Amino acid sequence: SKIQLDAGIAQKVGSPVVLPFVKGLALAEAKLSIGFGETENGAWDIRFTASDLASETLSAAMLSGQLSGTSNNVYDVDLRNLAGVMHLSAQGLSSTDADVAQAIGPSITADADFDWTVNMPFVLRSVQISGDKADIRASGRFTGLEFDGEITGKIAELAFLTPFAGRPLSGGVIFQSIGKLALLGGVIDTELSGTGQYLSVGEARIDCLLGGSSQFTAGLKRNDTGIILRDVALRSETAKIDLNATMNSQTLDANGSAELADLSPLVEGLSGPGQVEFLANGPINAPAIRAALSTTSGTF
Repeated sequence: SKIQLDAGIAQKVGSPVVLPFVKGLALAEAKLSIGFGETENGAWDIRFTASDLASETLSAAMLSGQLSGTSNNVYDVDLRNLAGVMHLSAQGLSSTDADVAQAIGPSITADADFDWTVNMPFVLRSVQISGDKADIRASGRFTGLEFDGEITGKIAELAFLTPFAGRPLSGGVIFQSIGKLALLGGVIDTELSGTGQYLSVGEARIDCLLGGSSQFTAGLKRNDTGIILRDVALRSETAKIDLNATMNSQTLDANGSAELADLSPLVEGLSGPGQVEFLANGPINAPAIRAALSTTSGTF
């Protein structure tokens, strides 16, 4: 069977249309087109546009989207399949909150390619979310709310996140996660990596470890027993740090080492290069910490 539905709303006099399902949400005009059954493989197509969309704090000059694909075995509850692609676009974005306006930028686009078969994981072949400030991509499988796959991202300049972090941020970062991520609680088991350029988080003792170009790798696992950080490694022009740790709500067990180009930002009264080896274990609120510090002038 073939289905075609076209709908639209607008005010003839030019005043905005107030939508009832979200308080304070209004638009100038909206159009929706839904098509199904154009070909034997159950081709479907959804298109929509909304112009001058505005809420109490956010607005968009144009919101548009297109979803299209195929649906197979629609009437077989054991073999039903849906596959398609999606493109969403928000243009002319603005906010009454200057910090939010800076963060979202003037436009955001999202593209996705997906495949779903009943009783099987939802396959996300690819997704890309791009804006003026950041670009994020992912591919993998969803089983319930658990994602298993790869996520990559690039933020050219972190400064736009400063209002939300509550501290001055700067520098650029590229990151990657490969593994399992539970969206709401649950198990996490992933390998993290990233690179940074001239990163700063507004804390002198941390900023001195991130000088110039930096690289980061780590294994992160969370389950019912707690959190495990494995083979954490930070490399920068000013520091070389390695760490392993296991923690839960009650205890901490951690060990690591650091080679620093200059000790002065971390230890008052010392300067020049140095090495630190440390252990921390015991109650999470008051672990016993042991450290050995060595410099060109001696060992403490």
